[in-house]
Amino acid sequence: MTALAILALMARTTRTIIGTAVASALVCTSGAVAVAAVTGFTDTAPERERSCDTPDTTVPATTGTTTAWVLTPDGQQALNHDTMTLYDTQTGTPVRTLGATSTTTPRFTPSGQLMVTTTDQAIVLTDPRTAATVQTIPATATATALSPDGTLLATSDGTVHLWDVRTGRQIHELPTPARTLTFSPDGTRLATGGDSDQLRTWHTTDWSLDQEFSVSGEGIDTLAYSPDGLHLATIDADGQTRAVDLTTQESTRIEYFDRARDVAFTPDSARLIITMGWSSVVRADPATGYPESDVEACDQPGTALPAPDGESILVITGTGFDTYRLP
Repeated sequence: MTALAILALMARTTRTIIGTAVASALVCTSGAVAVAAVTGFTDTAPERERSCDTPDTTVPATTGTTTAWVLTPDGQQALNHDTMTLYDTQTGTPVRTLGATSTTTPRFTPSGQLMVTTTDQAIVLTDPRTAATVQTIPATATATALSPDGTLLATSDGTVHLWDVRTGRQIHELPTPARTLTFSPDGTRLATGGDSDQLRTWHTTDWSLDQEFSVSGEGIDTLAYSPDGLHLATIDADGQTRAVDLTTQESTRIEYFDRARDVAFTPDSARLIITMGWSSVVRADPATGYPESDVEACDQPGTALPAPDGESILVITGTGFDTYRLP
């Protein structure tokens, strides 16, 4: 991608700017951009010029709300965790209700056979295929994560607790504060992030500390492993995304100008899909930090969710499910 193309895409996802903007880029002989910067501006969010995209497909549905949605791992169903109603994303019809409203974002195992939610009194494990309760743990949590095989549950109430899903008993406690946590795809590591910029990973065999290092930013609100387990993506309290190489412990800031809401890697671990406000999504290169393509569903504000294929997004509006292919 040329320097001008990168700057054009950054401008497309940038809030309206007042004043003088100076953009500079150093281009290597290969044509790769080495440095790009924008300086001397005043941000006047939320007003901005946007180029709106048209959905490739639309499925009508009476969703009733545009917020608090999560996709099942296969992308075939979407769960509203205010009403705890599952919808078929292909037909728009409600499938079933899965219990009480969750106080945290529901988490699924990759197989989709187990889901964890929370209430003010308990942590609840449910089979979303039948709505049957698998386990109820009398504890509270502000963040949760399920191991890929569904045998371990990690929760945080400021302190990290580890639970045996089968028995519902606590098996360990980690001496670290955390407001977000996630298991590696192979289940051998647990990553935690909290109010500081410290990122930690833990061995799940004996819960010993694996790695500990600083990631720039004001705390860590969101964590996501790459499918190959070699990288982590983080979102800090300011909504800034970074890609972290777990081998070198180096982090790369993703260059865009909106607050990130969520982040995920594509199935090949080669790209990041970042969802933001305005129902907008950016696909970026985690190695360089530069955006490559984006979708702006601004005519239909709603929740934007990356599809499992890494090539499309689902935008849930008040009237249905819109699918957009990432260019």
